[in-house]
Amino acid sequence: MVKRKAFTLAETLVALSIIIMFGSLITIGTRMMRQTQTQAVQTMTTQHVLRALIILESPDAAYQLVTCHADVVRLRSQTKQQEYLLLVKRQRLVVTTMQSGQIVLLNQVKQAKFQRLSDRRIGITIFCTTGQKVYEEVTLY
Repeated sequence: MVKRKAFTLAETLVALSIIIMFGSLITIGTRMMRQTQTQAVQTMTTQHVLRALIILESPDAAYQLVTCHADVVRLRSQTKQQEYLLLVKRQRLVVTTMQSGQIVLLNQVKQAKFQRLSDRRIGITIFCTTGQKVYEEVTLY
């Protein structure tokens, strides 16, 4: 009888265990990358909100709080003597005048809830279409 070269049971088990280890490492690495990307998206959303809301705190416009409801805030510019509304319109957070025109602060906003904290402070909770929820406090000038 001619002896054929073949894998032994031990060699097969070692090869399978190495393949399983590589598979689990790839799975763990992929999961960690997804978590990192999710955290980066949340950080970017918070940064975008902060940049957008800084307009409301600008001394150039000098906004003064008139009324604050859950879905809309009425502001008055002390420098331009004009009233503005802060609200969500067509999935965008906008500052709009009573006559016409608007300033888009944020896109991809599902809902915004406003809360009056004091005569000069507003708490704003923004629900993004991506599922993130961001809360910021704005101090008017």
